[in-house]
Amino acid sequence: MAARITASVADEDRSQMHLLCSMSSTQGRSSASRTLLISAGRSQALLAVSSMRSSARRSASSLMTCSMPRACAAAASPRRDWARDALAAVEVSVLALFSAAVPVAMARELSALAYCIRTETDSTYLEWLKAPPRRRGPASLAETLEKVRFLKAVGADTWDLSGVTLAKQQAYARQVQSRRPAKTREIKSSRQMIELMCFLRITLLELTDVALLQSSRRSQYGGSRKSERAGH
Repeated sequence: MAARITASVADEDRSQMHLLCSMSSTQGRSSASRTLLISAGRSQALLAVSSMRSSARRSASSLMTCSMPRACAAAASPRRDWARDALAAVEVSVLALFSAAVPVAMARELSALAYCIRTETDSTYLEWLKAPPRRRGPASLAETLEKVRFLKAVGADTWDLSGVTLAKQQAYARQVQSRRPAKTREIKSSRQMIELMCFLRITLLELTDVALLQSSRRSQYGGSRKSERAGH
């Protein structure tokens, strides 16, 4: 009898223990679930805050991107106007200097002559003057001297262009050198006259230097040949 009572008490103790364990595990799971819910809520809140911040940054950057080009364009527009006005004023002053140095009638004749076809050739005078010197030799020196004589015949050596710096004259001359003659003929007549006069003047100076260099080389070559013949 006592053994049966002891066994029943033990069974009751086991059932109570199982109940307690199940309750504790249930409480643990509920507390874990609450912890997970709280952490999930915090992460969602952080994600929401970060998305709001990123959207605010994007909107601010878009506003800056939209407003900056307009502001830059508005600031650059008066600068372009000032630069255009300054260049126009410089061109007017240069044109006045050229008109004083070269009569308008002569300048027009020279402009027309520049696009005329040379005798017994198929190129214009402007294309002929733009052609670089050939190899060293008698033919190259003869052609260089012919160009120098032509430029002196049109009066390029008598023009008083001291009011325009040499660098400015070279800049105008480079425009003609780098452009096709047909394109030069299409620009404004006043600008065309300035560029052509500078081109003729600078070409005369450069060809004079080339002719002197070629002549000195030929004289040196002739002297060396004579010495070799004398030695033999």
